[in-house]
Amino acid sequence: MGWLIATGREMTQPLSQSNGATTTDVLIEHRRKIADLEERIKNRRLQAIGLHGTPIVVIAALLLWEF
Repeated sequence: MGWLIATGREMTQPLSQSNGATTTDVLIEHRRKIADLEERIKNRRLQAIGLHGTPIVVIAALLLWEF
């Protein structure tokens, strides 16, 4: 008997008792969650670049404006 080990709010339960879902359905749902997580990580990286890059660009623009 395979086990579905879920994270977050879901509880750990055997695949055969996952509310009628087949193994394929469970794997598809898992892949969707992974894809969503990867998208959120990418967005967070872009936010961090923008957060740290904006002051540098503003200072550089102000310094170059005077010349």
